[in-house]
Amino acid sequence: MRAAIGNQTGSHRLDEPPAVEHYDRGCVLPCKRISLTEYRFAGGVTDADGTFAKSSALHEPPCDVGGSYAATMQDCNRTAVFIGFLLPEWGNVLFDSLKKLWFLRTDEGRRMLAQDAVVAYVTWGNAAPPPYQFEIWEMAGYDTSAWLHVTTPTRFHQVILPGNSLKATADETRLFSPLFKMEIERIKAAAFAGSHSGKPHDAGGKTYLTRTSLHSNKDYNEKEIEQLFREKGFDIVAPEKLSVAEQIRLMASSRTVAATEGSVSHNALFMSPGSQLIVLQKADYVNGYQHAANAVADLKVTYIRAHHSVCASKQMPWAGPFYLTVTPELKAWSGGMARKLPLLCRPSYWNYRLKNIRLLHSVKLHLYLFIMKIRGKGL
Repeated sequence: MRAAIGNQTGSHRLDEPPAVEHYDRGCVLPCKRISLTEYRFAGGVTDADGTFAKSSALHEPPCDVGGSYAATMQDCNRTAVFIGFLLPEWGNVLFDSLKKLWFLRTDEGRRMLAQDAVVAYVTWGNAAPPPYQFEIWEMAGYDTSAWLHVTTPTRFHQVILPGNSLKATADETRLFSPLFKMEIERIKAAAFAGSHSGKPHDAGGKTYLTRTSLHSNKDYNEKEIEQLFREKGFDIVAPEKLSVAEQIRLMASSRTVAATEGSVSHNALFMSPGSQLIVLQKADYVNGYQHAANAVADLKVTYIRAHHSVCASKQMPWAGPFYLTVTPELKAWSGGMARKLPLLCRPSYWNYRLKNIRLLHSVKLHLYLFIMKIRGKGL
């Protein structure tokens, strides 16, 4: 992978309005792990005969999560508007929890809600959504007080399934509708409308978004990257220490933002058009969500390889673990910062390698899944 400069969005506008599907006696299935040996999970919407509605999956192919399974249903004599199979990660909150909400603003959607329809969703592991999920919904202008988190297989009088205003193609290209961008603009407007203490950052500044305060066991050696950007005049900010509104105002007011690729860089959705974004790649993969963020915000984007993540999963490279370092590409971008010790001479690198021996990593993953299962998390 090499540094790439320019508007590398990989995204295109989705100009056709999303479709709406109606299922009489439709069913909503909560998340369920359906294989002990494979990474396979079911859940979403089915018709009365149990046929799965593909647009209710968490993702489109090739990374789809969702499907039908046999279950005893409880009955609910109401209409449900299904808004998604949701994940708690910040990036997924910004994308997957918003892509069906456009329907609630249509004449049909408002009429259904006035006739006692319920807004319904399911979640990964059937866990309650995090507080920031509700905050994002409310900033977009929705009253979530009566929304229904479905944790038991339920047959409704009717299920209405809005199409997605953000879609993925087979090559991971993201197609986004103006309807999706409108939700982002509403959230931005709410962040500034609720501001009484000004912006948490000087307008026109340079910001590096760090994950080091999270002490994640997926990320190693980010302090080295942090130091480089500090020397380049960037303010180092841990976004989780700010409120949601403060994060959004920070993004909108920064002229240049740098971040490692993933949820933290998805904050670029809230940057101002024409701003500069530096995306530091921490494994050899392309994050389609990031391309969507770049396109929705209309940014000037630089991608730079900043890793030696030899232990990252080949099947799911986005899951890590990651080793971040000043690569030749990052050194060239920075103007020739002095090199650190060779990799094999660094304690941090050996710590990364030894803690993530593939066999041990596999054992740790299966132990985690087993613990979640006995705790009744539904995985």
